[in-house]
Amino acid sequence: MDEPNYVMGAGKHRIVKAGPAPMVEALNAAVGGVRAKLALHVCFGNAHNKAFAAPRRYRPLFPGILAARVDQFVFEYANREMAEIECWGEFPSEKEVAAGVIDVKAFRVETPEEVAERLRLALKYIAPERLWVVPDCGLWETPRWVGVAKLRAMVEGARIVRQELGAK
Repeated sequence: MDEPNYVMGAGKHRIVKAGPAPMVEALNAAVGGVRAKLALHVCFGNAHNKAFAAPRRYRPLFPGILAARVDQFVFEYANREMAEIECWGEFPSEKEVAAGVIDVKAFRVETPEEVAERLRLALKYIAPERLWVVPDCGLWETPRWVGVAKLRAMVEGARIVRQELGAK
């Protein structure tokens, strides 16, 4: 599920004033009885390669969002220099974390080494068996050639870290 409203708005335009609890409750009601692997993508939006949520923070969601009946959280980190990845260490969970390590809001292509460094940082807070490697968000606003190059860098960066971990 793709749900940017968890982090939408600020000040007079703030949508969620009570923290994540009402949205987690609605999500849990919506997925009640569903027997499938569920992932919740919480991002800051991507309208014309620009975020539309402000402030761009995940910390206010913790620990309440962990009550969401999902198997995996999908959060964007690359476009914020991996800010708040440490929340996963402060609020441990057994759920999977798909960490965005490719910035889809910038046309600059990351190097595999940059991706590997982002993954190493994520691994300080998330166990390898729970960490998934993904772009921050969809690539629909990204020119195809840039998107392909970014995905190749993501795959190569993940390969570097897997080798370091002795994984296949």
